[in-house]
Amino acid sequence: MSKRTPERARRSLAKDSNQDNGDTRTRSRILGKPRFSVTMKDVARAAGVSVATVSHVLNGTRNVSDVTRKRVEEAIRSTGYSRNEIARELKTGASDLVGVHIVDYNPFYTDVLRGIERALEAEGIRFVVASTGENWSRQLELLSAMIARRMRGLILAPVDGFDAERVAQLVPPDTRVVLYDREVQPPLFPAITSDNLSAARQIVDHFAEHGYRNIGIIASGEHISSMQHRRAGFVQRARELGLNVYVFETESNEEGGRRAAQEVLASKQQGNHIEALLVTNNLMLTGALSVFQSAGLRIGEDIAVAGFDHHFWCDAMSPPLTMVKQQAELMGKRCVEWLLQDDSGVGVIERLPTELVIRRSCGCRSPQLQANPC
Repeated sequence: MSKRTPERARRSLAKDSNQDNGDTRTRSRILGKPRFSVTMKDVARAAGVSVATVSHVLNGTRNVSDVTRKRVEEAIRSTGYSRNEIARELKTGASDLVGVHIVDYNPFYTDVLRGIERALEAEGIRFVVASTGENWSRQLELLSAMIARRMRGLILAPVDGFDAERVAQLVPPDTRVVLYDREVQPPLFPAITSDNLSAARQIVDHFAEHGYRNIGIIASGEHISSMQHRRAGFVQRARELGLNVYVFETESNEEGGRRAAQEVLASKQQGNHIEALLVTNNLMLTGALSVFQSAGLRIGEDIAVAGFDHHFWCDAMSPPLTMVKQQAELMGKRCVEWLLQDDSGVGVIERLPTELVIRRSCGCRSPQLQANPC
């Protein structure tokens, strides 16, 4: 076997290069097989247009006739061209991505993401998602990473402790920011939320229609607007109607719901006849229901229960759950619409109406679903 010297390797490489016959494609070797990287020049040659025209079709930077566009698109398919996004970002200093923050992967946020996805896809824009875990340090870290990628825009669910002024200092002037689900002060960015105050008040009215005089609420103690508004609306309306109201503060997760439900049971054993209860998100609701059912309480009979964040499984529960339904997908869509507007949106807070879906867990005996706008 002949020994392959560096000099012979160079001659072999030169021979391969001479056999390319002027081909402008870049050739590499992996496991002895040649692989070609298709360039925009190859697409332009196949379509019979200039490289600039191919660039305009790819980036939408100039109007191109339908005939030419179709020719370029066919050439892209036939050559197998794939745009190098990283190289484009290095050249332009920006990406065409939108960054999205969710707090966690509960059904409400997945519904918001669905609205965001559909609205962005209609505009030909892609997005990336990151979960903050209700942690400001993590949100700041994720935000800094997205800013470093020079994303086109940011759609954020602000966590407890969100510092709007710091975010405004970090974000480049040409990067739009839209908040959703929660409001922050000062209102430096547009925010799309639900009308949580009115929704909570309507639940109190519904409880009062049943004749309940002693009502309670399980709410998170975190300093986030959605929870604060639900709690405030519930307590204010109960006092206006002269009802006795009990507040059980906990963490906004299943374990928090379980702990609060244990407190509700203890309160009932102490003689506080709590007849109806609002649980302010579906994670806490899941935990609370498990405790009540283990204790042998009949939901809708021994204690009436209503919740926030309606989802498909609520109708499958026994009994089916009375829930506030938020317009989560619309919230996501409105975030994208604000992101693409020229208006800065400073000071804008858009509160979407909710819907009270009445089932049997609140004590209603009608087998038919009722949906009442809040």
